[in-house]
Amino acid sequence: MTKPRLNRNKFTNVHTLQVDEVVDLDSLIDFLNARTGTPRPLAKDKGAVSKRVKEFFKEYPDADWRALTDLANWNNAKNKHLTMVQLVSSWRYAYEDGYMRILGRGNSTNDDATLQELLKSVADGDVRQRMIGAATSTDRDRIYEEYRSRDEEVEVAAEPGDPLGDLGLAKGQGVKVRLSPADLPMVGTITGLEGNRLNVYVRGETVPVPFDLVQVRVNGEWESML
Repeated sequence: MTKPRLNRNKFTNVHTLQVDEVVDLDSLIDFLNARTGTPRPLAKDKGAVSKRVKEFFKEYPDADWRALTDLANWNNAKNKHLTMVQLVSSWRYAYEDGYMRILGRGNSTNDDATLQELLKSVADGDVRQRMIGAATSTDRDRIYEEYRSRDEEVEVAAEPGDPLGDLGLAKGQGVKVRLSPADLPMVGTITGLEGNRLNVYVRGETVPVPFDLVQVRVNGEWESML
């Protein structure tokens, strides 16, 4: 008797590869498939994908596999619908369009840790896709700030057991902060708690901010925590 075929739930227990985990052809294919929806190549086509990758490394012998992860952002921003062979073959176009900045000794455009933290507080699917497909972290942050300023009063539920909950706060919550007593308040997003300071993402970086320099929104009005 033939055993029934089991279909895995793609939304359960699936680990999404991060940029630094792309270290060979198989992990690159998995990464691009997850980030763009580009179908995995058939066995007969995998050799063609490998050939295109070898052409890339021949041109850039000092590059590593992370550079090719930038193809995901390029593909999404350009709204391409390519095969895996076509996508990997497009690295020259992605480079010309400014996406493969890592080849110029910059960072990958896939800043996973920051992006994933920011996405926790973004419920709008269109905004999420725009952030994921942003060419640079600056573009991503601009999209995020526009969303937060439009949706400042959205409440973010605290996670169970999160020490922030004892303060009536939650990760992803919008706040206003000053980096020094003389500064004007800036909109930021809570990413965690560090002793008597809040870790707040503001202006492209996460900084620890004393409670007395933080304002939270209460009944539509900004009030100091202390």
